[in-house]
Amino acid sequence: MEDKEYQLELKKISLDKAKLRFDLMKWVVIAVGAIVSFWVIDYGNLRLEQYRAQSLNERELLVSYMNAMETSKPEVWKRKLQFLIEYSSDSKIENFAIQQLDYINQYAELTSLYREAIETASSLAVKDALTPSDRKQKFLRFEQLYWAELPLAGESTQVSTAMVRYRTQLLKTQADPELVKHWNELSFAMLELSTAIRSSMPDKTPLPSVKPVVD
Repeated sequence: MEDKEYQLELKKISLDKAKLRFDLMKWVVIAVGAIVSFWVIDYGNLRLEQYRAQSLNERELLVSYMNAMETSKPEVWKRKLQFLIEYSSDSKIENFAIQQLDYINQYAELTSLYREAIETASSLAVKDALTPSDRKQKFLRFEQLYWAELPLAGESTQVSTAMVRYRTQLLKTQADPELVKHWNELSFAMLELSTAIRSSMPDKTPLPSVKPVVD
């Protein structure tokens, strides 16, 4: 009788130990599952933040390039585009930058001079737009474009003719700045120059067809 009770007690102890081991394993599995879940969530959040940061960087790179396009200096455009190619991880943006760089290398010099000629001539065509000192500097720059840089770059016949007409009228305006008629005629000459330059751009498509999409 005592042996049976002893055996029964041993089985009870064995069952309690098994239950304890099972409970321990259960809590270990729960703890491991929780750790894995937290890791997955943290990793997902990290990847999301990395994606957001990358998207923001890509957008800032594009904005930087677009701001650079406001200047008439193609060397600035080139530096921005090379920066895009070097640091952008978006294949569409990289492809866009490569095509833009090819376009600038082919057409930029004359296009840049045309743009600067328009900017310089338009500022000189407004009577009170510049201080005397600034007007003098703008006129000197116009003379450089007129006599040297545009002819050297291969300006079109239309632009050359329009530049001659504009300069002739500009000199009349400078000789008698109080005569309204001179300013009106200078405005017409400015319009002719603008039209000539627009029709003489080296490439009628200002940008390649590939356009980046920014969310």
